[in-house]
Amino acid sequence: MMRKIHPSASVPYEVARAGFGVFYLAMVVVNLAVTLPGAQEFYPSIARISWPGFDWLVLHVVTPVAVPFTLLLIGFEIAVTALVLWRGAAVRIALVAAMVFMVGLAPFMSVYELGNVPLLVWAALLLRRDYPRTLPGLLTHRADVPSV
Repeated sequence: MMRKIHPSASVPYEVARAGFGVFYLAMVVVNLAVTLPGAQEFYPSIARISWPGFDWLVLHVVTPVAVPFTLLLIGFEIAVTALVLWRGAAVRIALVAAMVFMVGLAPFMSVYELGNVPLLVWAALLLRRDYPRTLPGLLTHRADVPSV
C-alpha cells in the first residue's frame, strides 16, 4: 500500500491550480500572437538583455531557428497547461517543469526574470498538495449536489 505524502488539494488549491493553468495558456496566446509572427526580430531583443555569453547563444543558436524554436516553446507551454489541469503525478511533473523553465530563463531575461519569482512561489505552493482528479473532472463532478 502506498502512503500519501501530501494531502489532497482543497478548493483554494484547485482554484490556484486552475489559475496557474490559465496563466500558461495565456502565455501560449501571447507567444502565438506576438512572438511567433515577429520571431526573427524578437530574439535579438532578448539577446540585448541576456547575461554575457547567453546573448551569444540567443543570437547564434536560437535566432537562426527562431520560428521552430518558438513553436517548441509554444508546445512546451501547451504541455504544461494540459498536465497542470490533469491529475496525479502529471500535475507535479508540469509544476516542476514550469519551475525549472522559469529558473532557466534567468540568464536570458535579466532583471525581467524577477517577474517570475511570484510564479515560482505559486508553483512551489501547489506542489504541497496532491491532485487526484482532473480540473475538468472537478467541474463536472456532482457529488456535492443532493439527489432528489
